[in-house]
Amino acid sequence: MEVSTEELEYEIGVAFLGRAETEGEVKVKKIPKQMVLSSVFKGRYAKACLIYREIFEYAAKNGYEIIGPVTENYLNSPNEVDEEDLLTEVIFSVLKVQLIRICYAKFLFYNLDYNNVQ
Repeated sequence: MEVSTEELEYEIGVAFLGRAETEGEVKVKKIPKQMVLSSVFKGRYAKACLIYREIFEYAAKNGYEIIGPVTENYLNSPNEVDEEDLLTEVIFSVLKVQLIRICYAKFLFYNLDYNNVQ
């Protein structure tokens, strides 16, 4: 599905140590600890999406569910290296599907026990 430039939503972030204050449209966002799948892609930014398919396939084969939008971290700059040497870390937040199934199964088990209590 194509998304037009006008409809595209994005965030730009910078990691920092210490405290910062919200100012105008610049907001401070704390990213909570989470499980992720990630990979580093080497090459032009426009081709970094090629690694997405590999991450999706890995997730499906290994029992992970992707639960959020992609994050791309640009590890070097086109001002410093050739386009072919650009490094982009691609990150997806995930949940282990088996954990969801186990919790659901325990819920069903406990409900069955509860219903059978005299």
